[in-house]
Amino acid sequence: NIPYQIEAISRGTGTDANVIQLSRAGAATGLISIPNRYMHSPCEMVDMRDVQHTIALLAHFCGKNIGEILKSY
Repeated sequence: NIPYQIEAISRGTGTDANVIQLSRAGAATGLISIPNRYMHSPCEMVDMRDVQHTIALLAHFCGKNIGEILKSY
C-alpha cells in the first residue's frame, strides 16, 4: 500500500517530460513529483516519508526488490 495521488495536467509542467512527449513522433511520458516547499531555493524541503514512498513506487513499477534499493539509500 503505497500512498499516491493522480493528477492530470493539460499544460506544461516545466520538466523534460513535455519536451520528450512533443518530440517528432511523440512518446508516452509520465511524471512523478515529490511534494516540496521552497522549490529551487537553497533550502528546498521534502518529507522523507514522501521520498521513501516515491522510491517504493518506482521500484514496484520497475519490478525491483525494494529492500535492496532502500539498503543502498
